[in-house]
Amino acid sequence: MAPPTFVNGTLLDVIGPARAWGGFNFVPAEIKLNGNSYSSECYFRDHSSTTALKPDLEQLVQLKQDAIWVASRIIAEFGVNPIVQDVEKTAISIGFAAVSTTNSERPATLFYCEDYYLRTGLAFGDSEPTSNIRNEIAQAFWELLLKDAGNTADFKASYVGATWVATFGCRGGVFKYREEPI
Repeated sequence: MAPPTFVNGTLLDVIGPARAWGGFNFVPAEIKLNGNSYSSECYFRDHSSTTALKPDLEQLVQLKQDAIWVASRIIAEFGVNPIVQDVEKTAISIGFAAVSTTNSERPATLFYCEDYYLRTGLAFGDSEPTSNIRNEIAQAFWELLLKDAGNTADFKASYVGATWVATFGCRGGVFKYREEPI
């Protein structure tokens, strides 16, 4: 079998184990997306039914702090840490390769899972695949994290806003968030 081709960037290194779900293998990786700028889309809150979420996760989504849960699930599911340091307004940013398990002709797609003020989305870069493919990948990725929603990993992190520092994390399945003035 030939290695996958990537149409929207370059895979630099694999940093964790692949997990299969929804017709894709998701591989945590160091990546470089094509182009100079990109923005998040395919937000977690838009691809999850809050009526089906556990109450603590539903509350994080309503408070627009879902990145706390997403970080905890990525650590638990893939064994890699998505937390970034010293990036204003961003707490998590980690690359993934989505490789189709059902269509060997489909090029693999690279994306970042990242947040902006703790609202998590996926970014595909300037040479983005079609919106159908983006949505298909997003739906499968969020379902992968949701399939075992209570399996979370403990962590503690912080990031700096304009006039405050936010400290957040998970301990024993309990999610915390606190802001303090600088």
